Amino acid sequence: MSLQLYQLFRHRFIPGAAALQHYGADTGGAQRALYGAVRISQPQEVAALIGLARCHGLALWPICGGRNFGYGTALPVRDGALIVDLSGLKGMQFHAESHTVTVEAGVTQGDLQHFLASNRLPYLVPTTGAGPHGSLIGNALDGGYGMTPVPDHFDGLSHFQGYWGNGSPMSDPLAELASPDMARRWPAGIGMNPRSLLRQGNLGIVTAATLQLAPRQPHARLIAIRWDSEQAFEKGMETLAGLQEVIPAMTSVYSVNKERLQATNGQLALRDPSMQCAARHEAQPARQEFISMATIFGPRHATAGACKDIRRQLEGARLLCLSRGQLALLGRLCGMLPAGLLSRSERLARLHRNARSLASALALLDGTPSHEFLKLAYAARQPAPQVHAGSDPAKDGQGILWFAPLIPLTPSGVRGGMALIRGILVRHGFDALLALTIRNPRAGIATIPLIFPKTQENARRAHACYQELVTACTQAGMPPYRLNIESMATLAGLRVAGSTRGCTPA
Repeated sequence: MSLQLYQLFRHRFIPGAAALQHYGADTGGAQRALYGAVRISQPQEVAALIGLARCHGLALWPICGGRNFGYGTALPVRDGALIVDLSGLKGMQFHAESHTVTVEAGVTQGDLQHFLASNRLPYLVPTTGAGPHGSLIGNALDGGYGMTPVPDHFDGLSHFQGYWGNGSPMSDPLAELASPDMARRWPAGIGMNPRSLLRQGNLGIVTAATLQLAPRQPHARLIAIRWDSEQAFEKGMETLAGLQEVIPAMTSVYSVNKERLQATNGQLALRDPSMQCAARHEAQPARQEFISMATIFGPRHATAGACKDIRRQLEGARLLCLSRGQLALLGRLCGMLPAGLLSRSERLARLHRNARSLASALALLDGTPSHEFLKLAYAARQPAPQVHAGSDPAKDGQGILWFAPLIPLTPSGVRGGMALIRGILVRHGFDALLALTIRNPRAGIATIPLIFPKTQENARRAHACYQELVTACTQAGMPPYRLNIESMATLAGLRVAGSTRGCTPA
């Protein structure tokens, strides 16, 4: 088998030990034995590889960039798999009439940003916190989302290209009817459409897809909300979810607690779970402060009117509705504050830090990939290092797992979900860095990082905490919408157990 792979791919086949050296680093401390890795340079090579793997019963694990930090990085679910590295597929083709771009699997947010800027195309990149090196197709297939006008990135894909697990090429019914332009415009196709099988699925390998592009909006605004109480936040989530349904220009609402914001800005010294003790548990604040952000895209009068509508509907909240120009001005003014003055005034220092956060949020309005959101992955290091475009938390030895449960958007659902998650994290010695994103008017997703100094013992503690979070939240009706590679079996076990509840012998 190895000889056949070498004959097919020559120097682009990497045997097991060397592949582990290149792809083996994981922020969660997972370890896998690899058969090897293959670097794909042409889409059609995937068909030959699938045929060979089928003959020999070899499991394939495709990656678009190998930066799935917190979920397994580049590692497969099980031992003995062959990594199929698609990061070398960089083709892009813009379709002016349909306002779409076809991208191959290796195209990153930064690649698309450079392509759009070089060709003076006024569109937004569907950004995420993964930064410029984050894969567009990989993120979309995993169910990723952001705060640009098409927040669910899988919904923004059409006209998939690639190969199913039996080796047959993927097809689009509209493209087969000699309507490739309509295939790009109409993701649903006609008749039965197997595209949904590709979302968080393992039935094929996608080599390219068409991406719906949203136009850049000169009058886009950022909404920043500070809640006066936990009760106001819990009620406000339900109100904002309803508003999101009737204000089409309003995208995902993203909320964080004070500790999460401080950790992202490098202001919070995180706990070391190996040093946990009862006194540290008691240090958890009884009252949680939350801050929310949303983006509004559209013409000047539409965005201004939407801001007024939102302000009228919210109770117990202090709201700012900031234009691109106001955000830029605030950043410049804060940059002019003397360092000595900042050191003497905590209030000004806090304003300066918050302004830096808002300046990072300006990238959301512009659809510009930013590496600033990677700072959180380095929060266990003090002092916090400078994060740059080339930062790689896995290779830099950072410890992080992401837990992402679905939360019902009712005051009791938000309250119960946050309390349950917070209690488990603190009991295991982790900081409760809470965040909640409204995904539709009825459900949100909490994105919870377990951040730790990366030692074998801390990784063990993190996975034990993660397993308890998966079990407890699932049993409470809040299952995770995606999982770390080490916990997929846990959810499968809960599903089997749940299917037998309430059954009686015949």
